[in-house]
Formats: sequence, structure tokens, C-alpha cells
Amino acid sequence: MKNIFKIYKGDLKRIFVSYAAIIVVAALCILPSLYAWFNIKASWDPYSEAATSGIKIGVVNNDLGTVLNDKEINIGDTVVDELKDNRSLGWQFVSEEEAAKAVEEGTYYAMITIPESFSADLTSIIDEDIKKGEIVYTVNEKVNAIAPKLTDKGASGVKEKVSKAVVETVSEAIFGVANEVGIELENQIPKISTIHNSLLELQSKFDNINNTTDLAYDGAIKLEDLIKEIQEEIPLIQSTIKNAQSLSISVEEFLTDSKDAVNTLAPTLKEDIKIINEISNEVLKHTQALIDAINSGSDKVPEIVDNLITKVNGIQEMTQSLISMLEKLNKFNPARPFDEVISQLQSVSDSLNIVVETLNTVKIM
Repeated sequence: MKNIFKIYKGDLKRIFVSYAAIIVVAALCILPSLYAWFNIKASWDPYSEAATSGIKIGVVNNDLGTVLNDKEINIGDTVVDELKDNRSLGWQFVSEEEAAKAVEEGTYYAMITIPESFSADLTSIIDEDIKKGEIVYTVNEKVNAIAPKLTDKGASGVKEKVSKAVVETVSEAIFGVANEVGIELENQIPKISTIHNSLLELQSKFDNINNTTDLAYDGAIKLEDLIKEIQEEIPLIQSTIKNAQSLSISVEEFLTDSKDAVNTLAPTLKEDIKIINEISNEVLKHTQALIDAINSGSDKVPEIVDNLITKVNGIQEMTQSLISMLEKLNKFNPARPFDEVISQLQSVSDSLNIVVETLNTVKIM
């Protein structure tokens, strides 16, 4: 072991004695390191932000903006704001004339132009005539052979960020509007459900009214028979009460009018009740269809609401007609047997008014 250290020491002394040996040893230590350093430096990205941030690119925003749901938006301004926060290239925000002149002279390596219809084209996705929004990229390849490659590399790196900003802006504007409409419609669902329940209750009332009207019809037939019997006795009354001749004539006219009223109103009542039941069933179907349309976001909501309003108004008219006819029948009977039915029908009429008001509110939304 002592001999090993002795030999090592001797070799070191001989190296430092000879200048040539010192140079050779130093070169062997430094040259491999230099090789590694140059290779690492050569492998660095020449298109990195540090390398390309000095390349000037003109940015021209000619976007006039557009109106979406009564709100002015300008997506071109949003793109410009995104580029101002981007450092991958030396973006220069100038007029179109200044940018074109600088590109032609070689001051700028390229320019991008946002056209006037940029916002309108991007928001055309909600219209039938959909147009593609484009940003115009212009480069002067004659100035420098490397510059176009650098600007293409920088532009492609920025493309994703700019596209993302554009998509987010348009999506927020368009779907924000749809969301507001959806929330308004969703808030109306409880009202629609209330209408549905009210109509179910109205239908049950109409069933009761129908039964009562059947009884009224039977009573009207009996009344008609009674009137016939009384009319048969009219000659006897006239011959017995000679001094009341004018009164007998009045009674006869009254009874004749009563018979005509019963003959006319009784069948009409049954037909009106039948029609009301049919319309009520249609209204229930339309009401369920309205709830389904709102839940699914269908664009048929206004059409269904209009149909519902028409049907409910039809029931309202028929109800008022029934009330009028029953009041006429009450005049021919001092006991007024139809007062309860008239009261129920009036309650139905009031409920129908509330239903129409609610539907008009939903229609406005």
C-alpha cells in the first residue's frame, strides 16, 4: 500500500515538472465538458418564448361586433385582450394601414387581421345561415427565410389559446341567454302544475254538474208533463172564472212560454255539458304536453300555451252559457232548484279566469 502512494506521488511530481504534460491533462479534463455544453445549448428550442418574443407581429382588429339577445358583444376585442397577455411573439396593436406598411417594409414579420364580421359570423350558429369566423394571417416571406417559420411556430402556439378564448366567449354569450330562458321557464313549472291540478278539479266538478243537469233534465220533462196537464184544464178555468178572463189568458201565455223554454233549454244543457267535458279532456292533454315541453326545453312552448288559452276560453264561454240557461229555468220554479249548480258553475268560471291569467304570464316569459 505504501508503494502505491509512493508511485502516485512520483507521477504527480513528474506531471507538474513538464509543461506539455500539464497542457495535455488540462485538455483531457476540459474538452469533454465543452462538448457536453455545446450539445446541450444546441438542443435548446430556438422557437421558445425568449427567442421569439422580439419578433414583431401586427394585430389589426376591424371587428364591428354584433348584438346577441339585445346585448352588444365584440369577440374581436376579446381576442385582442388575449393576445396582450401572450408573450410568445411581439404583438403590435396598430391600424390596418400601419400594419400592412410595416410588413411590406420588413419592420413586422407578419400581421393578423380580425375582419369586420368576426363576431357576427361566430354568433351565426344560432341562425339558419351559419358562417365560419376567420382570422386573416399575412406574412412577407421575401424579407427573411427564417422569419416565416418562426412566426408560423409562434402563431400556431397562440392559436389554441385564442381559439379557446373565442369559444368560451361565444359559448358564454349564447348559452347564457339559453340558460336565462330555461330558468324562467323552469320557474313557471309550479304554476303549470297548479293549472294541471286545477283542471283536474274542474273536470271532477263538471262530472258532478253533469249528474245534476241530468236530474234537472228529468225534472224538466216532468215539468213539461205538468204543464200539459195544466193546459188541459185551462178551458175549465176559463169557463168557471168568467170575471178573470184576462188573467186566464195571461196564465195560458205564461205556461206556453214555460213549455217552449223547457223544450229548448233541456237538450241544450245536455249538449253543452258534453262539449265542456270534451274540451276539458283536451285541456288536460295540452297541460301535460306543456309541462313535458318545458322540461325538455322544446321550442313549442308558446304554441301549446296559445292552444291552452283558446281551449280554456272555450270552456269559460260554455260555462257562462250554462249559467244563463239555468237561471232561465229557475224562473219557472219558485223553489229555484238550480241555485247550487249555478253557484258551482260560477266557482268554475272564477277558477278559469285565474288559469287564463297564469297562462298569459307563462306566455310572456
